[in-house]
Amino acid sequence: MNKLSKTREMLINEFVACLKEEKIPWERGWNIYEQFNPLTHTTYNGVNRFLLNLVSELKGYTDPRWMTFNQIKKQGYHLKDAKGTGIPIEFWSPYDIKEKKTISQSEARAILREEENQDIKESRIKYVCQSYYVFNAKFIEGLPPFEKNHIEITHQDVQDFINEYLQNEGIDFHQGGNRAYYNVAEDSITLPDTSSFKSENYYFATFIHEVAHSSGHETRLNRDLSGTNGTIPYAKEELKAEIGSSFLCADLGIEIDKDIVNRCKSYVQSWISLIEDKPNELFKAIHDAEKITEFIKDHGDYLKIINKDVSQHVLHDKKMSIKDRIQKAKDVQPTKEHDRNHKLSEISR
Repeated sequence: MNKLSKTREMLINEFVACLKEEKIPWERGWNIYEQFNPLTHTTYNGVNRFLLNLVSELKGYTDPRWMTFNQIKKQGYHLKDAKGTGIPIEFWSPYDIKEKKTISQSEARAILREEENQDIKESRIKYVCQSYYVFNAKFIEGLPPFEKNHIEITHQDVQDFINEYLQNEGIDFHQGGNRAYYNVAEDSITLPDTSSFKSENYYFATFIHEVAHSSGHETRLNRDLSGTNGTIPYAKEELKAEIGSSFLCADLGIEIDKDIVNRCKSYVQSWISLIEDKPNELFKAIHDAEKITEFIKDHGDYLKIINKDVSQHVLHDKKMSIKDRIQKAKDVQPTKEHDRNHKLSEISR
């Protein structure tokens, strides 16, 4: 196995340490604010997002802003208590093997398109990873206070979002019995009656978890859903669905219920064994969890609930990626938080 980057090594160590203490990393729910750099307006994705969320959870950071040492110095801010507070994140850059130099993302895309048109099998582009440290705003003196404005999403919005996803994907939904599960053969989700749940948050978190599983159907993201309880394939799918649903719950403002956490704990030993034996399985799970999140957002029309005033052209312009359309929606938000005009992250791919 290739040597892990500092980012991935730290993530593995922190994640497994949590599991060994029977702590679920998203136990209190991820911060509802995206982790971002206030200078570049970059939001962190992939492994970086997961690590910064995890560190914020463990350290109790409530400010989602992160900056490098050089950025802090350049802005005239002061870094206090710097020792041990820096978090390594990874940056992937395209490298042109022929020209022997790093190039921009747009240059890389142009070369890749040309290679595709010419049916070239061996690409001259490879991606190289560099790690650098970022520091939380808690340790940055001079940085203006964080303005905690965010989009208000109601439980009815969440229900509408789920209904839209089920309808668009043709997934059957049944209520009754005492189990919550996704049936891949029938492409259906079954939940106990709503009255059986202790809270609305528990109901929605459970529903979203099963929705996450449904994205793995062969007509959608085509994941291996053949595993049975106690097997490695089952543990892998549960890890992907749990991380994906935790991302979705954060984006939808759904708090993680303690019963959800207790359910996760039944997988702890299998996850520890899986990750210690094959560390890359965690990164694959995070990668698939992001694909799960974006697929469900796209097919559930997430944009409708985060900005009802966005033009229909933006909402349904399929030439734009779901990330770009969500970004466009956020850019017109009237709140101070979403007036930041975020740029989409190319930090992690």
